[in-house]
Amino acid sequence: MKAVMKITGVLLALVSVGAVADMTVCKMGDITRRVELSHQDGDSSKPCEAKYYKDTEQPGAEPQLLAKYNVEVAKCKEKTDALIQKLTGMGFNCAAEGASQ
Repeated sequence: MKAVMKITGVLLALVSVGAVADMTVCKMGDITRRVELSHQDGDSSKPCEAKYYKDTEQPGAEPQLLAKYNVEVAKCKEKTDALIQKLTGMGFNCAAEGASQ
């Protein structure tokens, strides 16, 4: 029940600021990590944030902020792509949320 409430709170927070997020889930054995890229109003030309979650190792913890840009918004995508590439190199299987892994 707490997990449902927490997820609901996160979704409400994203809706309230008008952010739309792209999520990549990376798995290796029992370890799950997520990389999130969000832009204000879902517009890739608007301010962005890139976040990294270590769900298995740090459940419920605040994500690590990889990048936050108001002007050079393409750098958020560069940061998330670099981390996904690093995780893949470490043996993680990464896929966009909703895609099969």
